[in-house]
Amino acid sequence: MFGPPWGAPAWGAPTAPPPTSQEKVFNTWQEIKGMSIADPVFCLEQAVRDAHPKHHVTRLTNSGLELLEYASAGHAVAERLTEFGILDEVSREYCPPSSRLDTKASTLGEETILARWRYTWDDTEFLIYKAKCRVDGCLTSLFLILTPMPSNPALMSELVVEGHHRKTDALILAVGDYSRELHDEVHVFDSMRWTKSKSLWRSVQSASWDDVILDPVMKSSIIADVEGFFGSRAMYARLKVPWKRGVILHGVPGNGKTMTIKALINSLARRTEMPVQALYVKSLDSRRGAKSSIKQIFDMARLVAPCLLIFEDLDSLVTDESKAYFLNEVDGLEANDGILMIGSTNHIDRLDPAITKRPSRFDRKYHYGLPAYAQRAEYARYWRKNFEGSEDVDFPEEACDIIAQITEGYSFAYMKELFISSLMDLARGGTGEDTEDTEEAAAAKTAEKPHAVPAAEQGVSVGEGGGVLKDVVTTTNKRMPEITVPEFLRDNKFLRIVRKQAKLLLSEIDNASAQTVQKVVVGESRGKRL
Repeated sequence: MFGPPWGAPAWGAPTAPPPTSQEKVFNTWQEIKGMSIADPVFCLEQAVRDAHPKHHVTRLTNSGLELLEYASAGHAVAERLTEFGILDEVSREYCPPSSRLDTKASTLGEETILARWRYTWDDTEFLIYKAKCRVDGCLTSLFLILTPMPSNPALMSELVVEGHHRKTDALILAVGDYSRELHDEVHVFDSMRWTKSKSLWRSVQSASWDDVILDPVMKSSIIADVEGFFGSRAMYARLKVPWKRGVILHGVPGNGKTMTIKALINSLARRTEMPVQALYVKSLDSRRGAKSSIKQIFDMARLVAPCLLIFEDLDSLVTDESKAYFLNEVDGLEANDGILMIGSTNHIDRLDPAITKRPSRFDRKYHYGLPAYAQRAEYARYWRKNFEGSEDVDFPEEACDIIAQITEGYSFAYMKELFISSLMDLARGGTGEDTEDTEEAAAAKTAEKPHAVPAAEQGVSVGEGGGVLKDVVTTTNKRMPEITVPEFLRDNKFLRIVRKQAKLLLSEIDNASAQTVQKVVVGESRGKRL
């Protein structure tokens, strides 16, 4: 009796079913991962084509198209397929709340390495593969869009033109238009790539021009300059000048530059005629160097223009090594129509004159100095609005002028700290009864003579003639202004606490912002004083 051939299944034994399309793709995927392949993306695409011979396949690599987000927004239906629960590669992720103080529950997320979806859009059922492959050491994300091929040759020639499926192209265009827009997000550039930040968007929603306390003339000028730019395209065209602009906000830290930027982002995004997108540059750091990052930044700005391109702390972003390339992108042959650049800096002297003084780069500069009396009084009234009708905080209107008087030399950041510390003192049961004692202690402390910083804390460099340049840092100590508090305010608990806290903050302000630096040459008689 003859049996079956060697290695074949016994006669009458059931044969294994042929592998499913997903099994074919997954098996090839496993082989790709186990081998060193120059082009794993091509190999995966070919495996998908072999597994789905009745589908047209279109590859999208690092396209930035938000296919799944488009479905989540209700424009399509995406159902992930998990045959037998093993034919994909998806890792589960634990996502805690953003803070321990957040009352929201933790969630679970996923990182997709290989998976597929049934995707229904415009009465067409697509199959979509999503995968991540490592190519030349870099992680490459790709989508493979599979569209059913008609059996009718005449219909096929109508739908597939020059190798592209009309239905697939229509889907890509629709998703592309969706992905190009912001959906309660702000563009942020960091770690060599653009992302969309919902958290930054949320942080600017409460920002308005009412929150920006500035000299009224300067405030009106900024609003007219920036917001007026985006409504002046036709005027720029008539004058035959490029529709681009640059603005620098500079000056003492803590006096409203960041708040101005937040108000601009929020107000420009709410324009009815043409909302303006904001692009926020956090860092230029890149393994390929800052030049690569600068190119990506301006390419994106040109794509989404009209836009507000923000370089916060411009002096630390644009270094000597990247300055020339940055200026080429600002001035260069590429059209920058509709781009308004805003750069902020605490140290405008650290910026190269080629950036600050050359026309057509950063045309306007706004200086943020310490607030004058009128701005300090307005800021006090701004805080007072929060407690109108409050039974816990008795903050009379007349107290605003007193607070403005005792905060001479304060930045807005220090005034904010003054109000917060005063409210905390009040919440802890403080009465301000020890105000006079605090005043005497503060007066004694600030009456100390100017002093030099110890040598260990001084910067040292070599000067002319072999001498040594040292930064001799002295402090100009200040005293609280002497004021007369009206009789009817002398027993106001909140004002007494504010006065107490203002005196306690005085020494901090001296140390942080009232220092002067003198470079002197020591160790060589013919050295020069600078």
